[in-house]
Amino acid sequence: SPADVQYSNVETGLDIEAAHAVATGVGEKYYAEGCSASVPANSGITNSGPCNGTDVGMEEAMEDAANDPTLHSVSNSWGYGGDPEWGTADPFMTTSENIFALAAAAGTSFYFGTGDNGTYEAGYPTDSQNVVGVGGTSMYSTSNSGTYSTSTVWDGTGSWCANIIARPSW
Repeated sequence: SPADVQYSNVETGLDIEAAHAVATGVGEKYYAEGCSASVPANSGITNSGPCNGTDVGMEEAMEDAANDPTLHSVSNSWGYGGDPEWGTADPFMTTSENIFALAAAAGTSFYFGTGDNGTYEAGYPTDSQNVVGVGGTSMYSTSNSGTYSTSTVWDGTGSWCANIIARPSW
């Protein structure tokens, strides 16, 4: 159950518990890559909080999710906040694009949050044509808990026009 999972941070825990509350009968699989308060020496990782993962660990987690026939929707909450460091030649982007394309062809959708810092902060992978970028919204209910009266977009939810990925024709 969600209460038994050691979350990498409070936001992750809330996301998982909210998803479980909305879809109580759905099985969940949780990936946490390299969560540690300390950064390995010479890893190139910056200390951005209690969870510092690696590119290889992220690739392995995404590949596992893409190849799991029981998963059809994969929710993610990470991103570059811009274009990949080495543009279209970025090894992480090349590998992850292959994973996303194969997952999409197999019927598995990858969803990515567009960020909390407003325009120009979403970036890769939300601008990939092989994933779905999701902005934050708040829903306010009426007196009937099964009926929502309004939905508003968050002021800080991100958007992005990629400099290296062409706009799809569709």
